[in-house]
Amino acid sequence: MNDKISKIVRGCDRRYLLQSERERILEYAGSVHCRIALEQEIERCETKVLDATMRTVRSHYPQLDDFHEHGYEHTSRDLQLTLRCVAQAVLIDDIQYLRDRLLIPHRQVLRALGFTPSFVRDVYGTLRDELQHALSGITFDFAKPYLDEVVMVLGDFSQLEDARVAR
Repeated sequence: MNDKISKIVRGCDRRYLLQSERERILEYAGSVHCRIALEQEIERCETKVLDATMRTVRSHYPQLDDFHEHGYEHTSRDLQLTLRCVAQAVLIDDIQYLRDRLLIPHRQVLRALGFTPSFVRDVYGTLRDELQHALSGITFDFAKPYLDEVVMVLGDFSQLEDARVAR
């Protein structure tokens, strides 16, 4: 059961649900089919989206492999992980899950590796844009707040003085 639903039910110990609690549960339950559709659509278009994103990254940042060994390969893997974590977070309707599971720790890694905030925003913004082209409108609407959070959180760090990948 969704954690938010579980919290609602546990919070009404020894009483019946309030109407507002029923409505929140029904709202989530009514959106489950769209959330599952999103997860399936992302799975189906993952390779296409990653390939398109990486073509843009390669054209904008031709020096990436010069600064970071296997930089393109690692970036592609990170983008794939991001897509999968976004799909899971949307499915369970929990943006905090996305922050805790991926964004906060990964942001520190990106900073430590010498990436600039502008590079990170550009790469993950491109991922969001490519996903928007690949998904149907209604499913993208579920993903958009999560993808915006990815761009905002991952690109929000103070740049190291010796950061090497920038534009």
